[in-house]
Amino acid sequence: MSIYIGSNRTVLEGEDARKKLEQDNDLKWLTGKAGVLQIDQARWQKAQEFELKTWMVDGRWTHEDNNNFHKKAFGDYEVLRGMSFKNGIELGCGPFTNLRHVGGVTKVGEIYLLDPLIKKYLKHPFCRYKGGQMWIWERLVTNVNWPRRKSVQVIEGSIEDFQTEKKFDLILLINVLEHCQNVEAVWQKVLDIAAPGAVLVFADKYYDGVHLTEVLKDRYDAGHPIKVDQSVIDDFLAKHWEVLYRQVVEKKGRAGRTSWDDYKAVYYIGRKKDD
Repeated sequence: MSIYIGSNRTVLEGEDARKKLEQDNDLKWLTGKAGVLQIDQARWQKAQEFELKTWMVDGRWTHEDNNNFHKKAFGDYEVLRGMSFKNGIELGCGPFTNLRHVGGVTKVGEIYLLDPLIKKYLKHPFCRYKGGQMWIWERLVTNVNWPRRKSVQVIEGSIEDFQTEKKFDLILLINVLEHCQNVEAVWQKVLDIAAPGAVLVFADKYYDGVHLTEVLKDRYDAGHPIKVDQSVIDDFLAKHWEVLYRQVVEKKGRAGRTSWDDYKAVYYIGRKKDD
């Protein structure tokens, strides 16, 4: 069945969706079997409109994204337990962040959050970093977790356009790639900002590039334009990172406002290899 999900999160199905797909689909962005690796500014802006409505209108009273699901898929971040980082950044943090969960098993000095919509998310009723501070259940010397309110620095902008001389010891990129504009630019930015021996906490969906042509003929999701073949992700991780944790999970999807079909996703924690 054809499905069309617009930037206003309206869902069309069947014949209504098919007619819309004849005018607007993502087939033109396919890069062979690698998938959809790059889109233009106009297409990316539609995805941002979708995200804004997701959290500031339809999800205005939501307390979480999929942060607890991600935490479980990462094995509660146990592989990071006891580690200390001078600084850490979450790229594409959304209103709620995953870094606050990572902070429950590690110590992170300076905390940075980046998102194109971050200034708008600060107005969300349950934004986790209002006022430039965030509660983190941090484990102290007593081996008991205590809530601490830590200062964070918020950065408004896309990953691809992020400019900094700072190097980060800890980088989070969790379920963000599908919202971006240029996969190769994102990969390069992650490498550019990674300090020697930095730890990357990464998760995203695996797509099968061979079948994407057929999928995109029948389905359009304004909020999630980037669809990367598994090999693209695996090649980047294997080339630049030493695996500390890796798990592939299967999640049941549904034909709805943000996703469709059953899918696999990789949950990966790695340490940056020497150049």
